[in-house]
Amino acid sequence: ESRSDTVVIAHELTHALQDQHFDLEAFDGERTKALGLDDDEENARRFLAREGRAFGVGAASELATLRVTGGPGSDGVAVFQRRVLGLPVFGGEVSVGWRADGAITVVNGTSALAVAPRGSFRAGPEDARAAALAGAPGTPRETRVEQGWLQYEGALTPAYRVEHGARAPLGSFVSYVDGETGELLYRLSRKRSAGPALHPCPPCPTPPCVCAYRDSPLAPSTADPSGNAPEAFPALELDAPGDRLAGRRTAAFDCQGGDADPATCTAQNAIPDAQGSFLTSPDSTLVDPADAFAEQSAYFHIDNHSRFLDALDPCPATPRPAGTPPRCFAERTAAGGIGFIPGLVNVHDKGAPYDNAFFSPTGGPAGSSGVMVYGQGSLIDIAYDAEIVYHELTHAAVDATASFEELTDRLGVNADPGAMNEGTADTFAFAHVADALAQVSSPIASASCLSRYFGAALGQTCLRQASNEKTCRGNGPNDGRNPGRDGEVHDDGEIWTGFTWALLEAADAAGGTPLRAQTTSALFKALQVTGKHPSFEGYAATVRQKMADLGMPSAALAFADCTIAQRDLAGCSDRTVALYSGERADGVFFGVSGKSTVKTAAGQQYFVDVPCGATALHLQTGDATATGGLYLRYGKPVEFLNAGLGNPQYDWILVGNQPDLVLPAGAGCSACRTCTGTRTAFGPGRWYLLPFGPSDQASGGPNTFELGVSLELPGGAEPLRRTRYTFGDTPGPGATNVCTWGGGAVPASPSPPPSTAAPALACAAPAVLPGTGAACGATGGDTGGGGGAPGTIAARRIQGGCGCGQGGADGAFLALLGPLALWRRRS
Repeated sequence: ESRSDTVVIAHELTHALQDQHFDLEAFDGERTKALGLDDDEENARRFLAREGRAFGVGAASELATLRVTGGPGSDGVAVFQRRVLGLPVFGGEVSVGWRADGAITVVNGTSALAVAPRGSFRAGPEDARAAALAGAPGTPRETRVEQGWLQYEGALTPAYRVEHGARAPLGSFVSYVDGETGELLYRLSRKRSAGPALHPCPPCPTPPCVCAYRDSPLAPSTADPSGNAPEAFPALELDAPGDRLAGRRTAAFDCQGGDADPATCTAQNAIPDAQGSFLTSPDSTLVDPADAFAEQSAYFHIDNHSRFLDALDPCPATPRPAGTPPRCFAERTAAGGIGFIPGLVNVHDKGAPYDNAFFSPTGGPAGSSGVMVYGQGSLIDIAYDAEIVYHELTHAAVDATASFEELTDRLGVNADPGAMNEGTADTFAFAHVADALAQVSSPIASASCLSRYFGAALGQTCLRQASNEKTCRGNGPNDGRNPGRDGEVHDDGEIWTGFTWALLEAADAAGGTPLRAQTTSALFKALQVTGKHPSFEGYAATVRQKMADLGMPSAALAFADCTIAQRDLAGCSDRTVALYSGERADGVFFGVSGKSTVKTAAGQQYFVDVPCGATALHLQTGDATATGGLYLRYGKPVEFLNAGLGNPQYDWILVGNQPDLVLPAGAGCSACRTCTGTRTAFGPGRWYLLPFGPSDQASGGPNTFELGVSLELPGGAEPLRRTRYTFGDTPGPGATNVCTWGGGAVPASPSPPPSTAAPALACAAPAVLPGTGAACGATGGDTGGGGGAPGTIAARRIQGGCGCGQGGADGAFLALLGPLALWRRRS
């Protein structure tokens, strides 16, 4: 099977990718051993030396080993980083995975090989550090600057990668800085975010114990007929039993209503009883900032999830020989795969309750792998919720393995890796909860509802629901059950969890805990061999291959194939989403800077198909700051020719909010800026729309946009309506969109989604109006943002401009926006 970023390789077959045929017999495990190549890492290098161009690798000599996991007789993975002229290529990692017999079965890399360095390093590391820290929220802490190359559309751009932390508030970021100009290209946050009747803690059957909820206060009952009650669990590997909650994998500290700062959050209010057990009962008010039960819950669930993750990649029973690489995830550190991660509980934010939780890979004490922070919320204590703990701690596992990271490219913002980060975190949260429920013979179905407890505080039944019907292209924003991708990573992560939950639920129904555990292990092994910038389809193909590597039955593989098709995961490779007349999308902007004055792009690009004879297109567009705008382009998506959303290519640019902008047939955009762009007159064909604006509001909250479209046709004719994509029975002779596990024939491609190819025109395409923006001096266009002389790099960035006039006013704040509540995903 071939994918844009992944190839999964069957042991018995030879497959083709980009017209190259792999002679995989040379990389067969048995043949490898016969040739005397006992080193699986060297075998992986031999494979890449021969076939690496298909995965963005020019020569094996360019590769530096990042990590190797696995030993003789076990499956494993080698992760390499490409280097050019001695410098790393950021995002140029390639992962090679093999089966227990040594046969290479999966490779993940980039889809294109960037070979030509473009530009030179004129800015220095300190310039990069200054650019990264400028405007970053909080007081700077540790920084790390790395010089290298940023792959962009077949070229290598000089760049610096800056990892930097902050305090007050606690934060963790990675910034990419232009190595030629010293300008910030974009900044990413590495901080990944997320009243019942309370029962007392029971006695400890075998001291020492720690009391916590198996799941959360609002989860279905697992122990007490009168409601969900806390339980006394074994307190494992305490440093000093009978003293404080500190152990090999974690320690719990109480911020007592202060900000999240390990330097000041040093209190430990959980006190053991005479038998050394920590059995303080839950706080009945749920808002006590010195609540000791929060420490107990944080300690138990961090320790518990760390062990759960380790068990998904079991270690050999024999001791690891000195000086050899880790053979499994648990051997990454002395404290397990995710390392030592302390938990900070009862956290406020600048004196106010903090209604969230997050993991940060930096900011923890010396020797730690980061820190877990649990807010003392307005209504609940978030540390009580096991599912939030498991979600956030899985981010630590992602950070230690695939390190998913959003990026910008020619089509703007690619937030899919961030969506898969969130979806993966939810996956191993509900997988752990399902395991905990099965241990006490409870059905696992309720595990798909992530965090009833935290969700209830936000007025929602669940924070997110994995048992869903979401697909990549969906049914548009007017269908709440399946809106499709919208560019917000928590929303889009539900597309991935719909796929993974379907696998786990079906495995549990087909084979109970053993088959479900095997599926969970395959999901985790796929994470370890997936790259930094995956596609939905490539990640799913990797999961399917690891299921095969673990020897799962053919019914399982057929179900995975069907579910990949059913969920339209290939559709996420289409970076644009259709809007039909009468639909209205809303979303957020890619958070590149944390500054309300710097403009960036939406996390999703849209298109509308205009039929022959249409007389007008109405656009309703605006953002919460009223300072953003909209790019319009005819016939092809809006593109950026330079890294960091630089040099946009478009037909028209609209700045400001517009409650009803009318584009009449045969005419231009009267309210648009007129000095740049190709200026195609409005007419039939496909029109692409990309909102832009500040990532944040001046108040500090995320900025949001809305985009509505409607078409006018002669005589009031009805525009074409969307064909709905449904699960279950669908139109057509005997067609069903149902996947079964061992229940007979499985549709190869159930209910294919509507084609996204532009419809053929039976009429003439619209003409280009005279008078383009060449007089501005910049190739591409502006956003009206000022700054930078015409033709300079600064002028071509998304926040720059040549200061041209415009044909209409920017417009007042769009009334339809109102008090937007898009920021509904809190963890």
